[in-house]
Amino acid sequence: MNKADALSGRYEAGFLLFMAVLAFLGRDNPNLDYPQVLYLLVLLMVLNLAAGVALRLKPETPSLAAGFILANCGVITAILAHSGGAASNLWVLYLLPIFTVCLLLGPRETAWITAGVVALNAVFTLSETEESRSVAVFEILLKSGFFLFTALLTWRLASRDRDARSRLQVESHRADQLTARLESAAVLSDVGLVSAGVAHDLRNAFMVILGFSDTALLDESMSDEARNAVERVKRMAALGGGMAAQLARHGADVRFELSADELGSIGAEVAALVRNAYLLKNVSLEISASAEACPIHASRVHLQRLFLNLFLNALSVSKNGGQVRLTIRRDANEAVASIEDEGPGFSAEILPRLFGAYETTRASSGGTGLGLNLCARIAREHGGSLTAENRAEGGARLRLSLPLASELPAA
Repeated sequence: MNKADALSGRYEAGFLLFMAVLAFLGRDNPNLDYPQVLYLLVLLMVLNLAAGVALRLKPETPSLAAGFILANCGVITAILAHSGGAASNLWVLYLLPIFTVCLLLGPRETAWITAGVVALNAVFTLSETEESRSVAVFEILLKSGFFLFTALLTWRLASRDRDARSRLQVESHRADQLTARLESAAVLSDVGLVSAGVAHDLRNAFMVILGFSDTALLDESMSDEARNAVERVKRMAALGGGMAAQLARHGADVRFELSADELGSIGAEVAALVRNAYLLKNVSLEISASAEACPIHASRVHLQRLFLNLFLNALSVSKNGGQVRLTIRRDANEAVASIEDEGPGFSAEILPRLFGAYETTRASSGGTGLGLNLCARIAREHGGSLTAENRAEGGARLRLSLPLASELPAA
C-alpha cells in the first residue's frame, strides 16, 4: 500500500474512532442500543484496518481485502439496527466501504462492494421500515442512486489521482536515471582528463623509444637478427605512440579520420608485431587471406588497436601448443576478418553481453572488460560490426565486418 492509500486508511480509522467517541458520549440517546453500538463501531474500525493490512501483506490477492470491506457493510447494517432502524441517520456509514474500495482496490472489487451496499441497504430498509411499500422503494432508489453516484465520482477522482502518481513516479524514475547519467558523465569526464594526461606522457615515452630505435638502426655493424628485433620494437613503439595520441585527443570528441586502406595489410602488420609473444607461449598464429584485396576506408591506428586486442585476447585463452587463425576475405559487399582460437569459448551467460563495458571472463587474470567494448565501438565507427560466437569444434570466433571501400557512399 502506497503513502496515499495509507493516509486514506488512517483518515477512515480516525473518522470511525470519532464516531465511536460520539456513540460513547451519546449513550443516553434512546435510539442507540448501548453498548452494542459502541462495540459495533469498534469492530468496524478493526475490519477497516484489517482490509489495509490484508492488501499490504497479500497485494496479489485483492479479494481478501475486499472480503474485509464487505464485512464492513454487514457491520454497518447491524449498527443501523441498533441505532433507530430504518429511521437511523447512520446509513451514511455505507459511504466508508465505498470510499475505501475506490481508493485501495480495482474496478471489479469496487463494483462488488457498491452492489453489496445497495443490496444490504435495500433489504434492511424493506425489512425495517414502517412506511408504505412505495415510500420504502422510493427511499431505496434515492439512496441507491446516491451510493452509485458517490462510487462513480470517487472512482474517477481516485483513478485520476493514481494516474497522476503513476506519471510522477515515472518522471521521478527518469529524473533519477538522468541524474545517474550526469554523475557518470562527470566521473567519465574526470577519468578522460586524467587518461589524456597519462596518454600524453606515454606518447613522449614512445617517442624516446622510436628515437633510440632509429639511432640503433644507423649502426651498420648490427647483425640481421638484431636489426629485425629493433625493427619490431620500432613498429610496436610507433603503434603505441599512435594509440597514445588518439587517447590524448579523446576528450576533444575527435571523430575518426578515415582514409583508403586494406584490411589484410592491417591484420598482417599487427600479427607480425605479436608473433614473438605467441612463440613464447608456443601458440601458432596462422594467417589465411583471400587472393582478392579487401579495400576499406579506415583509421589505421584504431584498427591496429582492435586487432591487437583480439590477438592478445586469443593468446590469453590459448593453451601451450594451441593455434589461433586469422582469416581475411570478402563476403558480398563486406571485408571480413575472423579470429579463431581453441580456448574454452564463451559461457552462455556472458555471450549476450560480451561487448558491454566491464564484462570480462578474465577478471582473475587482470581483465578489465573494456577491450572488447572498445573493439566493438571501433567497428561501429567504421560503419561495421564485431560479433562473437562459439565454434562447434571448441573455442571462440570473433568476426569483424567492414564495408568495402567500393560500397561506401561518396563523400
